[in-house]
Amino acid sequence: MDFILSHLHMEKLVKADEKKIRKALEDSKKQSATWSKYITRPTVSGDGLIDLIEVQPYLKQCLGAVENGLVEMAQRFSPVQWLWYLRRFPSIHSIEDEGFENYCLTLAIILSTRSHRKDDSEQFDTQLSFPLTQSIANHVLAFVAGCYDLGDLHIKYGAAGREIPFRISSKRLPDAVLTESKREAGRIFDARQNIGISGLAGTIPSQSDLSEKSPLLVVDKVYYPVAIQLPYFEFRGLETPPFVPTYYLPTQVPLKHISNLYKLTDNGNKQWVRRDGFSLMLLAGLLLPISATAPEHSINIAMYGYSVHERVDFVVDYWPAFDELVSVIKNLFPSAELPATPIQLLDEMERLETSTHPLLPGVVMGDKKRIVIDHASVKDRFGMMLRFPNLGGGTGNQRGIHFEDAIQSYIDASVWKSSDELRAMRQVHLIRRGHGKNNQITDIDAIGESGDTLLIISCKAVIFSVGQDIGEYHALKNARLRLDEAVIKWQAVKAELLDSPIGQNYNFRRYSKIIAVVCTPNAVYTESALSLSYEVGNLRKAATAPEFIEWLNT
Repeated sequence: MDFILSHLHMEKLVKADEKKIRKALEDSKKQSATWSKYITRPTVSGDGLIDLIEVQPYLKQCLGAVENGLVEMAQRFSPVQWLWYLRRFPSIHSIEDEGFENYCLTLAIILSTRSHRKDDSEQFDTQLSFPLTQSIANHVLAFVAGCYDLGDLHIKYGAAGREIPFRISSKRLPDAVLTESKREAGRIFDARQNIGISGLAGTIPSQSDLSEKSPLLVVDKVYYPVAIQLPYFEFRGLETPPFVPTYYLPTQVPLKHISNLYKLTDNGNKQWVRRDGFSLMLLAGLLLPISATAPEHSINIAMYGYSVHERVDFVVDYWPAFDELVSVIKNLFPSAELPATPIQLLDEMERLETSTHPLLPGVVMGDKKRIVIDHASVKDRFGMMLRFPNLGGGTGNQRGIHFEDAIQSYIDASVWKSSDELRAMRQVHLIRRGHGKNNQITDIDAIGESGDTLLIISCKAVIFSVGQDIGEYHALKNARLRLDEAVIKWQAVKAELLDSPIGQNYNFRRYSKIIAVVCTPNAVYTESALSLSYEVGNLRKAATAPEFIEWLNT
């Protein structure tokens, strides 16, 4: 029962007074401004607006100042003690802000690991137990509130990258001045973001890869806990104790998809999955054996997203699972460089560098005797490690073709599956009638049909770069311009095929309607009314792969 009692005690101490929460959030904004007061103010126009060119550099300096202030606040407790408090911290936002809250709590975890305070060896055991008083809860609330404001500052930084003007405030950091069109474009973009582990590679799993069971598991955070059978109890045919709320659910990583792309692109010219990525695969692959070992591990992972181990026990007990997983990974990734022992694995994972912008948490902490494995951070860390480099040439083309084939696989599994005759038109340069110099139209990356309607897809395997992730101005602008130009061109192709359905090497005369969509792995920020408009039903002219697949299946 100690598992649940500490959780309830923290919630009671934090949420006993809603006014105190609101005050902490307000105080954090003032504190952020105080930490940043020595930074040179940017140029301001007569109406109080900051010069657009100066907003992001100024906010970047503010980010550093606020981070430093929060790290100073974190020195009160050790990183392990902070993890214990933060994973028990209650949700204080509405469910609509779930993503923001999870983001900010991850920020809090990252910054708290920069504390230099050492653990009391008597408190740091395999169960973890730390004092929890009103004074401690108040300090944790103030720290988390500061991380919420830091998360809001990250949002402001991204907003500045979208060319949104900012106004200087006397007691706070600058506030965005949103026009209705900017507000709506931002709302749509935020709602459409679905950055999965595979999507960061600029492509998605094909139907066959998606259906194959993966030996690699990570855990996802859920806003409201659910009741499910936990591994330890399930494997022994026992009932999971009813007092265990499960906040972290296991989910499979599309390992076969990653392996196929790795082999296809020669590991991105040896620049994609590196040693630390393979090491993280090993750590994630040990999740289930760890969970099944003892009830406290299974419950700790389900409730708090971490497990605590004697270092020597972890090395000895999980060596067989380690060797087995090494064999699996080497089979999927033939030239993978892997640690030779669990000792090397833990050493590499403890030395991983962390970052708040972009979000890059650590996964292992501890002392010479004990370790804490933060399974809740593995997915975020692993996903970022799988971000494909921006490579052109043959490697970039292979990844692009992979994305086209993956999209086609979903079309072929739907009611839009094309006939053999139509399929022959895919990835073929369509040629107009006549013999002019510019008689080539384009090629269709993925194609389908249903009745008298032709479905043509232009696939753009856009990498969701670090710059796009954090909202850098040039990264957002370049991606937006490329997308909007692609949509204009694709709509022009649609208009031409409707107007001239017969060419030298194609005949689309039997189709009275054409659905033309530009498809990307992930959402690209745009303010273009054309790109954001709907081509058919709830499918936009510029659609993400998840949106397009969902439309296919409705």
